[in-house]
Parts: sequence; structure tokens; C-alpha cells
Amino acid sequence: MSLLDIEDLTKNFSGLVALNDLNFQVRKGEILSIIGPNGAGKTTLFNLVTGFLKPSRGKIIYEGDEITGRKTNDIAKKGIIRTFQITKVFPVLTVMESIRTAHHLSTKYGFFATLTNTSSKKNEEREIQENSKKILNFVKLHNEKDVLSVNLSYGHQRLLEVAIALAAKPRLLLLDEPATGMNQEEMKSIMELILKIREIGITILLVEHNMKVVMNISDRIIVLNYGVKIAEGSPKEIQGDKKVIESYLGKGFA
Repeated sequence: MSLLDIEDLTKNFSGLVALNDLNFQVRKGEILSIIGPNGAGKTTLFNLVTGFLKPSRGKIIYEGDEITGRKTNDIAKKGIIRTFQITKVFPVLTVMESIRTAHHLSTKYGFFATLTNTSSKKNEEREIQENSKKILNFVKLHNEKDVLSVNLSYGHQRLLEVAIALAAKPRLLLLDEPATGMNQEEMKSIMELILKIREIGITILLVEHNMKVVMNISDRIIVLNYGVKIAEGSPKEIQGDKKVIESYLGKGFA
């Protein structure tokens, strides 16, 4: 069943076509990877889906509801959450404080409850604390809960990014190059985490340059080149696609 439908999506920047009539579906419960050389349109796609950019043409449909051009916070509240290629943590907060802060998208209490410290607010604060602990255990950062975010290792900062995204309760999680700059052990950890996230029912749309990661965890792969989809299929099919090999993967994958 389709969760996200991209229909004839096009984005122009002052005459430059970043995406051109892109069509594809994201199926519920899958890991779908978007790959392609720099400038292929991958980040533009993420920015369009999450509302940071408005398309020049086309539609974005999520769970049957058109969300084309909606505000970023409205899209996030519907369950489409993204991480970023550049580490974006809360540098002056501890790991636990960062996760608690990230829950703001789904909190129910308002201004009056905050001022008066109502019982409903207290109950929700307890829920946030418990859920934050569960998330830290899930991403294996529980031993670093009192460490300032800025003092984490690079690999742990990337895990914290994912944890912050999970705190916003995504149904569709967009991961932007989560394995960038990681060593082999860190890469293994992020692959295991992504598979665990899919196991708990969260659909994943992944942009990643590391082909070891892409080929080992993806259910399907879409290849972009100069804003155009040139291939779509399973990892095995993509590795054997001559057009993809010529434009991106290289002869080592032939």
C-alpha cells in the first residue's frame, strides 16, 4: 500500500531544472533509497516533501491527502520527519534534554497548562520522560544521557539526530546521508538501527552515498541523474543496470 505518492514533481531554480517530472511511490513499511551523483536532485526532493521548498509543478500526496506546498510544521505534525546531512543537535543540552525538547511536536498541553502546571501537564511530562528513556535505549545512547550533545563522538551525534527525529513520532522518516563520515563500526551500528526502525513500523526514505549501506538495507532503490529518474528496482536490479553503472556506480558494480 502506498504511503507517499510523488506525481510529476518538478522544481526549477532560475531556469535550472533540479527535478523534472519525477514519479514514484513510497510503500508502507519499506526502506526506499534515493541515490545519484551530486546535483541529481536528492536534497531538493527532501526539501519539497518536507515543505522547505514549493514545487514548480506536480503533486505530493501523503496517505491520500495532498500536502503540496504546505508549511513545514504542518507536514511534520502529519508524521513526515527528516534528519539533516549536517549534524544538527542542541549543543548546550545534554542528550536526554535534547530528546525531551524534541517532543514538542506532539505535546498536547498549551500555554495555560504550562503556566498553571496542571495535572495533565504533569502526566504528559512523565510520559515524555519515559518515552525519552525508551528512545535512548533504542538507539543505544542510554549511557550518554547526561553528556552534552556537543561533546558526543561524531557517530553518536548522528545517532542522536535519529533519536531526535524519533521523538517527533514519525510515520515516514527521511534520512539524509546518515552514514556520512562514519567508520566501519559506526556504519554497522547505523545500518542495524535503520533496520530496527523499519521493524517497529516506520517507513524510511533514505538518501545515502555509501553504497554498502544502500545495497545492504534497501528494499528498493531509485536512481536520479540531473533531476530525472533513470532507474528503479531492487538492489540486485540496480547493480546490474547498465545506465546506472555508466552514470553513477561505475564498472566495479558490473
